[in-house]
Parts: sequence; structure tokens; C-alpha cells
Amino acid sequence: MLVGPEAAKSQHIKLLSRISRLMNRDGFRTRLLEARTPEEVLHLFEEGESQLVDQ
Repeated sequence: MLVGPEAAKSQHIKLLSRISRLMNRDGFRTRLLEARTPEEVLHLFEEGESQLVDQ
């Protein structure tokens, strides 16, 4: 779930799309399930995001 201002609907859709792309990766999902702390989860999303940008 994402929460934000009403005026940021297009940004919300873009974020959901990027999250969906990450969640389609088996390795990402596995590592996410194995994460033990909120910091690990954040790091995984940051790392995954950088890989999406590099493509």
C-alpha cells in the first residue's frame, strides 16, 4: 500500500509499476522474504531500483 497526496496519482501508479517489476523477479522475492529488519527490506528495494534504472 502506498499513501500520498491526491495530486500525486501518476507518481503512485509509477511506483506500483516499479514494485510490480521487482516482485516478478524470483531472486528479489526470495531475498525479501528472508529479510530480517526494515533496514534490510529498504536496502533490497534500493538495490532493486538501481538495477531497474541500469536496464
